[in-house]
Amino acid sequence: MSRRLLVLGTPAARAAEPAFVAAALALVGVEVTPEATTPTGPALVEAVRSVRGKGVLGAVVGAPLEEKVAGLADRLSDDARTIGAADTLSAEGTRVVGHALTGAAVRGALDQLVGARRLPKAAVVLGAGGTGRAVVHTLITSGFLSIVVFDHRLHRAEGLVRHFARSSAHMELRARPWHEAVLESEIARTKLLVDAGSAEDPAAGSPVPEALLVPDLFVLDADASRPTTALVEAARRAGAANALGGDDLLLARVAAMVELWTGRRPEAEALAAALATCRPEAA
Repeated sequence: MSRRLLVLGTPAARAAEPAFVAAALALVGVEVTPEATTPTGPALVEAVRSVRGKGVLGAVVGAPLEEKVAGLADRLSDDARTIGAADTLSAEGTRVVGHALTGAAVRGALDQLVGARRLPKAAVVLGAGGTGRAVVHTLITSGFLSIVVFDHRLHRAEGLVRHFARSSAHMELRARPWHEAVLESEIARTKLLVDAGSAEDPAAGSPVPEALLVPDLFVLDADASRPTTALVEAARRAGAANALGGDDLLLARVAAMVELWTGRRPEAEALAAALATCRPEAA
């Protein structure tokens, strides 16, 4: 019997993600029907409560609801509590539990991006939503000494900085206004650029002008809605061999979701094949 899978907001992988999560669950023998919506007010409260209802497996949470959903869950995992955002919901008895699974996936992607080289200590992060919070938390706990956050809405970046003020007291964590001259100045001072969902429309092109991307820059784009992104392509044209899209991050996070809800983890090669078939251009 098919169970309901709630998709609240717009997940980081956008159109690919609900179908991919369903395909990943099918790999472990669980059939679901995704139900995508972006509720607000009382409807959001009811949607979160419905996760503990009969026939509901859980919920995937995306922008702009990660922080609001975290405030509505009955309990939060340690990472979700620290980040102040939840990307996944599960039911434990009569309680709805919020989880932040993106952080561990980001850490794995950074390990792949940097390889055997020393991890940089300064980063520029684009986007201050739930994914941005997960990225910043991961960088703080990985020993970064300087993180600069940009968002088209400066107040969101400033809110992120305030949220992590206590855990980042030993380092430099700043919010900066989104202007090309400011981006140029900060990117010139860093070795790692992470796009954590800065663009409402990923088809709009690279969020950073290609002229600002230099060969020795590490670039990680969390958007996994297509095999490569405008930012990754621009970085590679600029000579940056160390540019990685969001596929690995998405694969790790969805595998963790499936394991959370079912206790079983899909096989890695089968999961990668399922992602390839779920992209919009493969339909």
